[in-house]
Amino acid sequence: MAEILWCDRGYYKISIQKWLEGDEKFSALGISDSQELKDVREWISNNAQDYSIGWVHYDSDVQIKKYTFLEELTINLGEGETFKKFYNSLRDIEAKYDKLPLPIIQEIGNQASSEGSIDFGGISQSVNIYGSLNESMPPDVSKERQIDYIFTEFINDIKSLNGDMSFLFIIGFGKKSFNGLSNDFNQWFLHFFCRRMALLENIKICILNQGNADEFKDFSDYDQNIPEYLEFNDIVEETKIYMESSNQNHIHFCKGMIDPINDGVRYSEFKRKLLPYIREFGASVS
Repeated sequence: MAEILWCDRGYYKISIQKWLEGDEKFSALGISDSQELKDVREWISNNAQDYSIGWVHYDSDVQIKKYTFLEELTINLGEGETFKKFYNSLRDIEAKYDKLPLPIIQEIGNQASSEGSIDFGGISQSVNIYGSLNESMPPDVSKERQIDYIFTEFINDIKSLNGDMSFLFIIGFGKKSFNGLSNDFNQWFLHFFCRRMALLENIKICILNQGNADEFKDFSDYDQNIPEYLEFNDIVEETKIYMESSNQNHIHFCKGMIDPINDGVRYSEFKRKLLPYIREFGASVS
């Protein structure tokens, strides 16, 4: 039996489908529930048939390197076969690091005095290796410092495929949301990544933020915050889809799901209880 994709949320599904078919570059959704964030990503992937899709998801307790963020976006898109200039830029930086010479200075008795005789017995030879800061910089640090070069090549690859491929990047930020990430990454993402992506013809960006979508208002005409709780009428309609061929009273099931204090049910709780219910009493999940 297949998994249920994105329970309820009919209004938001229609809105996103409209965005996928339109000209606007950015969409941003604020989502409270980590399970729903995952389901939204999968639903969009299944309903964006005209796009080549790359996606990343980061929780706020990790440090994100900008070049690895770009690299992850290419994983489902052919990596080096599609993003040739981008991967060449990464290899170029690695090759320069591998070939860096480190000068060796050998000193023997450099503190010897001309006064009296010099006893060479028991002298040891020390080897001092000197290198500049750039010469000793690990490749990942060098890549991060040369992110402008790497990002430019990433964009050049997308430009070169205009007319051949249309890209959809789905970018998720979980736990404490986008605001929980480092200021360095946040500033780069908003003021460089998003602004430069907006200039490209063959790309759309969908941001899924576990929190709210307010920080993306400058880029998105489709920024919406999905309510934390599902309402009774909505879950009745969702449950009915799977229970029409059954004699079970799904209305009674739905009433039992509602928290009277909040007049609704959290997304993850509804989905967790819905799936075993329809497996036992309802039609096949498709």
